[in-house]
Amino acid sequence: MNPLKATKVRHLYLAQSPLQILNAFEARERDGDGVEHDLILLEKENAYHNRLVENTLRFLKWQPLHRLPCRTSTLGKLWNWMVLRHWISRLQPVARVHVGEYALGMMVAAANLCTGAEFHLVDDGTSSLSFSDFRYRGVRDARYPAKGANRLLKFDPELPPALTFFSIYDLEIHPPDRLERNRLGFVRRSIEFDDAGPVLFVGSNLPDNEEMSYPRFFELMRGIRAHFGSRPIRYYAHRTEHMHLKESVFAELRIEIVLGELPFEMSMLQGGQKPSFVAGFYSTVLDTLRLSGVAPDGRLISFHVASEEIRTPIEKVMAATCYANYGRSPGMVVVRDYTPTAGAGLPIP
Repeated sequence: MNPLKATKVRHLYLAQSPLQILNAFEARERDGDGVEHDLILLEKENAYHNRLVENTLRFLKWQPLHRLPCRTSTLGKLWNWMVLRHWISRLQPVARVHVGEYALGMMVAAANLCTGAEFHLVDDGTSSLSFSDFRYRGVRDARYPAKGANRLLKFDPELPPALTFFSIYDLEIHPPDRLERNRLGFVRRSIEFDDAGPVLFVGSNLPDNEEMSYPRFFELMRGIRAHFGSRPIRYYAHRTEHMHLKESVFAELRIEIVLGELPFEMSMLQGGQKPSFVAGFYSTVLDTLRLSGVAPDGRLISFHVASEEIRTPIEKVMAATCYANYGRSPGMVVVRDYTPTAGAGLPIP
């Protein structure tokens, strides 16, 4: 008898980032007793990213069933696919499968191996805001090129005709697809603020992803430094930022760089010095805190970046959508006039 077989209903989760894991955990928590929850983790090349993932799993006390190492060669990717097929075949039947990245071919193809299972997506940050364009209008981010199907290998990277998106966002969803709202239970604990505390700034990889130049990014950060005066600023780096290219300018601006060992929201739940404000450009953290309602009025600050300053169409739309949402959020502050050059003073879309 297969030791993985069980009489309970089985739900499978496929994830590769800390935020995907957090939202998969939220999806897991909505289920009652009688469900087995199995997580398969797809690692990345970035060692810091993988360390954040491991720390997130440890924080949640969730042990993955299997970790799939990142392999970049064609042969390595083929091996990974065969390993995924093996593990999923051992798990059958799966009643519901949760996918953390709707544009990642291998993850979607692995979910499609679960014949007859309900297909659910979970958020991986602001990329969820691009889902409707991807799903209904065929707009694909260049960082996720389309993958062809291979019947011989049972590799089908296409999303199924009907799915459920478990999201914090009010997404545009067309039937037969469904939207199920994520109520952010993990962050609805007490998060406290203090007028005397530092500003916690959520890092941005805009220049690292070549969405804007580094000089322009540094101009924005100089404007932010001026906005907060002498108040301490702690910059929580994004896991994909190239901080060695930013260290000297940040030192000049007296901005402390923090390489967190947990996702930002979880590090706030751990306590420590209370912040005066949480700030950033546009990010999932700001969405999480505003939608959970844990931040008092005026404590969340977004610094506006004009869409014409962003290079790719997908990112432009994502930024515009975020700022439109922020402008409609009572108690959230959007700062537009903070640099003397391009982009200052422009209206929020």
